[in-house]
Amino acid sequence: MGKPSLVFSGYQYRILGENSKFVSWVCVKSGNCKGKLKTNVQYEIHSKADRSCVPNLAAVEVKVKLDNCRKRAREDVSVPVGAVCEEDPAFTRKGMAW
Repeated sequence: MGKPSLVFSGYQYRILGENSKFVSWVCVKSGNCKGKLKTNVQYEIHSKADRSCVPNLAAVEVKVKLDNCRKRAREDVSVPVGAVCEEDPAFTRKGMAW
């Protein structure tokens, strides 16, 4: 698994570092964007820096849904792995704009 990530206001951040009080986050588009967040250890926003990129709401939504499917596949052993995402209408032909 990769580094932890955080979704806030349609933007995705990856963890930069943490200590006993705060967690620092940077935009996943860090090469182009200087967006940063600082949260406390309960992930409540403490401060944020201005962003220079545009949010990609569709990509963030897909990432969140895939993460939820992966989590369910790990935790719910009563459902076959292949069926986990198939139960979510967003991942079927009816739910997708094919």
